[in-house]
Amino acid sequence: MKINKMFLVAGIAALGLAVTSCSDDDEYTPGQPSTATENVSFVDEENYVLKVEDSEFQFTLVRESTNGALTVPLEKIQVPDFVSIPDQVTFADGEDEVTVTAIIGEGMEIFKSYFVVLKVPDTLAKFYDDETDYSNPRLNITILKEDYEPYAVGVYQDPIFYKAAWEQVIEYSALRDTYRMKGVFKDGTDWFFHWNRKYGEDSQEFYWTDETGNAVTSFFSGYTHPRYGNVTVNDLYGTSADYPFIGYDAEENAFYWPVSFDVSAGSFGAGYEGVKNVQFIGPAPTE
Repeated sequence: MKINKMFLVAGIAALGLAVTSCSDDDEYTPGQPSTATENVSFVDEENYVLKVEDSEFQFTLVRESTNGALTVPLEKIQVPDFVSIPDQVTFADGEDEVTVTAIIGEGMEIFKSYFVVLKVPDTLAKFYDDETDYSNPRLNITILKEDYEPYAVGVYQDPIFYKAAWEQVIEYSALRDTYRMKGVFKDGTDWFFHWNRKYGEDSQEFYWTDETGNAVTSFFSGYTHPRYGNVTVNDLYGTSADYPFIGYDAEENAFYWPVSFDVSAGSFGAGYEGVKNVQFIGPAPTE
């Protein structure tokens, strides 16, 4: 995650921060611990980002008591039709961990997330012993296929909003002919652009896009102000003589884009930002 990043910048004096706090009356109220002796649970959940050619993914269950073999039914709460998961898994005598392979058949769309939700029967599951010892009898994950690969890495320079700098990876999807910068301002919100890998004054083509590759002139930054709502990035290229350039500058080895960061009540500022000290992992641009 980025700096995740100070609560906000002192952008425009008229825009202040609203501070919220949790009530002191909020208290943790535990339920009843499981009485199961097998104490079966899923290992830490993670969402799966798969390659286009991948045909399977795996997940793991563990148990505390390893005496004797144990067969555990898997309750399939939500499973896509194209995913095949065994109805049950078996721990061998003395085995405390088992890995399950799920098979992906035909019908999974690229760039679309699907939910997979599984559950261990309550009679075998471990829920918790107290609030400091929690394990999960449910598996809640998403699976996604995409072809994004790392294309370049550099230092994102943000002199306007956070007034900070951080390492930024730029990825490329050949299927969408689109570049992605993941989590620029916040994990889970990505920025996308089109670029033809040219840097000549007359040959370069660069513009912002949505996640599907369609051109846009504004998009959600990833940051939501507690008082003024979503902060929008607006493209300023060509809107005035102050913003005559967007794209890759070969002499400075940097990407530059003129943008403003706006909310309903006004703007936090405008100017050039970008990624400097670029190291290309994929094919370098040409003139």
